Amino acid sequence: MAGIMIEEVLTPHQDQLKRYSQMGMDQEAKEYCKGILKGLYEYDRNSSGPFSEYAQDVPAEMFGWILDEWKKTNTKKAHHAEMREFIKKECSEWSKYK
Repeated sequence: MAGIMIEEVLTPHQDQLKRYSQMGMDQEAKEYCKGILKGLYEYDRNSSGPFSEYAQDVPAEMFGWILDEWKKTNTKKAHHAEMREFIKKECSEWSKYK
């Protein structure tokens, strides 16, 4: 159930990311994606309590999934390189998902 709750919270953000991509707003989509990824990373690192214990793997799985979805719609090599650097710097423990 905890995983479903996290997915529900992320749905509006995923929808906005898709809208940016569909409108050809690649720069905005990239920055918005960074925000989602950083939020998931920070949630995983800083959340405590029983809820976070029930959904331990969900943030990392969503991180990888959202990044993959963004990569499918944004094919600019410079944006991909920038995203790799962002993840390396801001989400270093999850850089394996880049």
